[in-house]
Amino acid sequence: CRTSWCFAHWKLVRGKPYCRRHATVIEGLDGEHAVGGLPDLTNRAASLAAWMGRELEAPVRALLQNAGPEGSRVISEPLRPALAPGAGRRWQRAWTLADDSGVLNRVSVEVEEHDDSEVVVRVDGSVIGQGIPPWIQGGTGSEEERRDFREAIAHSIEQVISGREFVRVL
Repeated sequence: CRTSWCFAHWKLVRGKPYCRRHATVIEGLDGEHAVGGLPDLTNRAASLAAWMGRELEAPVRALLQNAGPEGSRVISEPLRPALAPGAGRRWQRAWTLADDSGVLNRVSVEVEEHDDSEVVVRVDGSVIGQGIPPWIQGGTGSEEERRDFREAIAHSIEQVISGREFVRVL
């Protein structure tokens, strides 16, 4: 990345300088070598998925832990690429609630490379919401906008996990 040379704009991750956007991606990946390869430098899908995953880590973990039966555990999955419909690629962060019998719930936050501005949220494989963050859509990028977007997503996840809202299966 061309901005990693500027001391005011880079961050050291695993001993290497990265711009802030790409530092978020490298921090979100599982280890130094990403399964499925590294993301394209000019595409924001991985960085947006990583950022949303980092922002939602605490609320999603808490929601799943509260929803799970005794003995269940929450598994936080790192940023990963996945196949998207049409042989495209999407980047996702996911959390799984599991016990000895298997997977009880799975929450994922995804951004497809072909539309690197839209965040898609799934619970148990069903899309429960999708949208463009206000700071990408032309908002101010304020902390308040970011917090409101994050809280709206967490609320939607909570409604589905708790059974207060149902996902329509097509």
